[in-house]
Amino acid sequence: MVRWPEARAGSAAPVRLVIARDGRGKRLVDVRVHLPPGAHLAAPVRDVRELQGQLLWRIAVGDVESFVEVPIRFDLAGTVTIPEATASLTAGGSDPARAPARPLTIAPR
Repeated sequence: MVRWPEARAGSAAPVRLVIARDGRGKRLVDVRVHLPPGAHLAAPVRDVRELQGQLLWRIAVGDVESFVEVPIRFDLAGTVTIPEATASLTAGGSDPARAPARPLTIAPR
């Protein structure tokens, strides 16, 4: 699940990434979240990278919900549609979980 903040151009706000998995033992999961145009990491976050307009997060997930809050700086105002986010097991074997595409309004300065 991706929880987008109330964004304002020229400022930073945290995006919350939440992931949980049913099953036994820990498994590595790759999470991919597309950023809106003009948005980028505002500060380094452990295990999270920004690559070509996407946040990439690799986490070992067990039976307990895991989350990370990622500070994002929004440079452009407007309403955009954020593409779906995905979470997939690194070992494969199942279809990725998907968070649906959604609109995001970034308020002007």
